[in-house]
Amino acid sequence: MVTKIKKRKPITNADEFIALPNRIVDYVRDNLRQVVNIALALTLIVGLIFLGQFWWQRREAHVFLLYAQAESLLKQGQQDKAVEVLHKVADTHTKVAKFAILRLANIYEQDNKLDKAIVYYQDYIEKAGYKDLLSPLVLHALSCDYLSLGKSKEAETALQTIIKRWPNLPLTDWAYVNLGLLWEEKEPAKALEMYQLTFKDKGNPLIPQWVELKIKTLQ
Repeated sequence: MVTKIKKRKPITNADEFIALPNRIVDYVRDNLRQVVNIALALTLIVGLIFLGQFWWQRREAHVFLLYAQAESLLKQGQQDKAVEVLHKVADTHTKVAKFAILRLANIYEQDNKLDKAIVYYQDYIEKAGYKDLLSPLVLHALSCDYLSLGKSKEAETALQTIIKRWPNLPLTDWAYVNLGLLWEEKEPAKALEMYQLTFKDKGNPLIPQWVELKIKTLQ
């Protein structure tokens, strides 16, 4: 009796011996239209990214020139035109915008339009954030404007923010002084504490000499 020998299936398919580069060539040849469409789409995306970056850089440069124009107008005494240009710069989402906001606050402050100055100082803090190097100075200016308008609670909040977020800055000693002045009449004990805290850094030239007299009077 003759036994039939069953043929075994090959362990690997024939195309498994094809090298990877040849596989890629075969795939491209068989799916040329799809590959071309994908390549075009990727090229378009990359192109748009580079164009966007180029446009943004050009826009930044244009906005900077506008800010320089505003400063030039201010030097020429054309404040109304300068303010108009600064408003345009402030409305952009560029790095220069926050400086335009700060400049507008400064202009309104000089014109004794403190309500407007406060709005722009607040806008600066909101957009720049507390990590910005100028934020403690802006908060100090904000507190001074609040005090000038008799808004004690708002001034107190601004000063306490300076103390909380920047405890080691020399400017913080002035925050202690101003809080002392705010509390001296109604809460002399708290005012004394604020005055005393100003001397934690005795080498600070910002501390006025009259603070020592305040301490002696309240002790």
